[in-house]
Amino acid sequence: MSNTASTERSESELNTSIDSEVGKLVAAKPLDLPEEDAEITTLFVKKIEGTYSQERAKEDADYHIDLLYFIYNATPKTEDNARIRIAEIMNRFINTYQQSELSMAKAMRVADSVFMSLRRVLPDWLEIRDCKDSQDAKVDMDLKSFVGNDLLDLAKKINEQALAVKAELDSIPAAYDALAQDDATIKDTIAMLSKDETPVAGGYSQKGAAENEIALSRSIANFMSKLSDQAMAEIGLFGEKIGMSAVSDLVRSADLFFLRQAAEWSAVKQASEKQHKLFAESRSRLNMLRGKYLAGDELKTYLEEESLKFKGLKARSREGS
Repeated sequence: MSNTASTERSESELNTSIDSEVGKLVAAKPLDLPEEDAEITTLFVKKIEGTYSQERAKEDADYHIDLLYFIYNATPKTEDNARIRIAEIMNRFINTYQQSELSMAKAMRVADSVFMSLRRVLPDWLEIRDCKDSQDAKVDMDLKSFVGNDLLDLAKKINEQALAVKAELDSIPAAYDALAQDDATIKDTIAMLSKDETPVAGGYSQKGAAENEIALSRSIANFMSKLSDQAMAEIGLFGEKIGMSAVSDLVRSADLFFLRQAAEWSAVKQASEKQHKLFAESRSRLNMLRGKYLAGDELKTYLEEESLKFKGLKARSREGS
């Protein structure tokens, strides 16, 4: 089975599991929002992450940081300008990690805000909803009025917030792309330290190195587009069903709206926390190493040990020997 076919099958099975959980929740009495550790929330986290590997992302981020630090320390005193440029690149990475960290923090705050809005509006909805079996025309009017006003307003706000988060997260790949301007400097420095003409330098690319680091933020941004589309679809659906005489479909649609939105935004928060953690750890680690120029036996030991990791790079002394 091809990777594409396998992915499609996994996606289909995941959607089936989500639909099954939604069915259980919408049938539960009393209706309540799923908690952060609910099965449906876990399923939506999986939907967001896809094939993302937290371990692989961490490995790539650490390798990239270690490579920069190795180059910084392996560059001899005679190449002082090159060492200064590498230090500047490290500073730019720290700033990018920090900005990306702040973007993920915003996604987490918005997710919390949306969930609390759903939690705040739900009791009012349940109070009206639980009277629907009274066959009272006024109750039907109240139901339609609530959906046509309160829920529509909430759906519109959710759409706006989803788009705002997407725009924020879209800035992360753009920031990493801007770092690609440093590729030439890094490659030139690697080439200077290389044992032959085709070492790490030939395959180094900041854009390529960053793909796994920012993969989850990109997936969350894509999920925001789906949440926006979903909110717009709900707005249209509510408007359509408000005009119908029966309210049973309207009630079910409103119940599903609360349940899915709560689970989806909880999943957004959890996925964002993972990406935030990676950016924060990378920033902290690189910040700790920045400007830490080793010397003497400590330098010699470090270069000998790290050279095993970065095959093709010489452990040159600062005197250029």
